[in-house]
Amino acid sequence: MKCLLISMDFEIDLNLQIILETLDEGVIITDLFGEVQTCNSNIYTILGMSELDLKTINLFETLNFYQNNQKTSLGFYIEKILKTKEPLILEYPTTIIDQKREEHFVKVSIIPLKKTNSSHEIEGFTIFLFDYTEKYLINQELQKNLRLKSMSRLLSGLAHDFNNIFTTILGNVSLAKFEIPSEGELVNLLEDAEKGIENAREMTKQLLTFSAEEQKEKELVEFPELLNEIVKFTLSGSNITANINFDDNLWPVYLNKTQISLLFHQIIINSVQAMPIGGSIEISASNVTLDENNRFKYNPGSYILIEFQDHGVGIPEEEILHVFDPFFQSEYISQDVNFSTVKNIIDQHFGFIQLHSKLGQGIKIKIYLPAEPMVQVEEEPMFHTETKFSGKILIMDDEEIVRKILKKMLTQLGLEVYTAKNSQETVQIYKEHMRAHDPFKVVILDLTIKGGEGGVLTLQELLRLNPSVKAVASSGYATDKVIVHYQDYGFSGSLVKPYKIEELQKTLSKLY
Repeated sequence: MKCLLISMDFEIDLNLQIILETLDEGVIITDLFGEVQTCNSNIYTILGMSELDLKTINLFETLNFYQNNQKTSLGFYIEKILKTKEPLILEYPTTIIDQKREEHFVKVSIIPLKKTNSSHEIEGFTIFLFDYTEKYLINQELQKNLRLKSMSRLLSGLAHDFNNIFTTILGNVSLAKFEIPSEGELVNLLEDAEKGIENAREMTKQLLTFSAEEQKEKELVEFPELLNEIVKFTLSGSNITANINFDDNLWPVYLNKTQISLLFHQIIINSVQAMPIGGSIEISASNVTLDENNRFKYNPGSYILIEFQDHGVGIPEEEILHVFDPFFQSEYISQDVNFSTVKNIIDQHFGFIQLHSKLGQGIKIKIYLPAEPMVQVEEEPMFHTETKFSGKILIMDDEEIVRKILKKMLTQLGLEVYTAKNSQETVQIYKEHMRAHDPFKVVILDLTIKGGEGGVLTLQELLRLNPSVKAVASSGYATDKVIVHYQDYGFSGSLVKPYKIEELQKTLSKLY
C-alpha cells in the first residue's frame, strides 16, 4: 500500500489533489472533528457517495467498519489515535457497507496529521481505504472450487465402491429369479429388492454426475425421466415435497446431462434452503413455440419451458438484476448456489432464463431450452435372457466379489468364464489361449485396478497380441470418458456397474 504523509494547515492546493488522484486507494482527509476537507475520486465508488454527500456528513459518525460481525465506527478508532498519537492499521478482513448497501472488503490505514512544527498536536486525519473486494471474491471462489474438487473426489470414490457392492447384490438378485418359477410371492419379493437396488444405483449415478469433470457432449434426452431423477435425488432427506406436472408428449431436448443435472440441482437446493421449516416446490414442463414477434425477443423456435416455484423468503426486487452476476452474494440466496453458473449452462444450451421474485413471496424461475419436436429418442431394443452364447470370455476385475458374480451371470448365459484380478494375469491368460489357438471371443476389463494398470493400458497390450480382440470397458464411474467414448480407446462396448444379467446379455449380443 502506498503511504502519503501529510503535515499542513488544511490549505488544500491543486498539487495535493493531483497526488491524491494518482493513488490506487481511496483517500479522505478530514479535520479534527470529522468534516471532510478533500478526497480523491476513488472514495465516491468505495463509499457510494457523491461529493455533496461527503460535504454534509460527519465521517467519524457515518463511516462504520465490520470485523467478525462486529460494527465499529471510525470515531472509535480516532479516539485511540488521539491517545497514542500513532497511525492505525485495521486487521483483515475488514468490510464497509456503502450507501447502496453493497459490501466492500477494504484495507484501512488511519494516519494523524500533525501541525507544522509540532510533533504532538493533531489537526486532522488521512484515511486510506484500499478496496480489494474483487480480489477477495475471486479468492473465495477459488477456495470454494478447491473444496468442491476435494469433495468431488470423495464422492466419486464412494460412488465407485458402492457400485462394486451393488453389482454383487443386483447380480445375485437377477440370478435368483432364474432359479424360481416366474410367478409367485418370491418373484415379487425379488423384484422389489431389484427395484430398491436400482434406486440406490440411480443415487450413486447422481453422485457421480455432480462429482464428474464437465463433459461437453450433448445427447438427445426425454425430459421427464431426467428431471424426476434429479428432483428425487436432491430432495432426498429434506422436508420439502415436489408437485410435478409435465405435459403429455414433451419434445426431446439435446442437452449435456451432467450440466443440466447441476443446473436443476442448484435451483432446487436454493428452494430447499429458502424453506427451512418445510414446504413444497411446484415444477412443471411444457412444449412452447416462440414466433419472431415474441415479447421476450428470444430466438424463434420450439422450446421446452421448465418452471420452478417455491414458497420461501424470496429475493428483494432490487437484487434480481444482479442475481446472475459472477460473485454476487446475498443473504436471500443459498451460499451453496451460484446462479451465474446456472446462467452459463443455459447459455451453452442456447436457452433462456427468467427469475421473478418479491421478498416474502418465493422465487419463480422459468427456463427455455431448445427442443426437437420432429426427432424421436430411439428406444432400446428388448432383449431376452433366454438367449444363450457360446465360447470363452475373460474378465479382469480387482474385486473378488465382482469377479465371482460376473462369472455366475456369464455362465448362466452359456459362456465358459475365466477371471483375472490384474493386468498381468489378464495378459498371461490371454497369451496362453492364443498359443493354444483357442482365443477368447470377448474380454471384459475393469477400467480402475487398485495399484496396477487399468483396462485402457491392458487393452493396448492385448491389441498387440491380437488386433481383432473384442473388449468391453467396465466401470463404476458412469461419466468416465472411456465409458462414454469407448470406441476412441479401442473398446467394442461398455458397461456401467452395477449391472443385471439382462444388461450383460444386451451388451454381448452386439458383439456375437
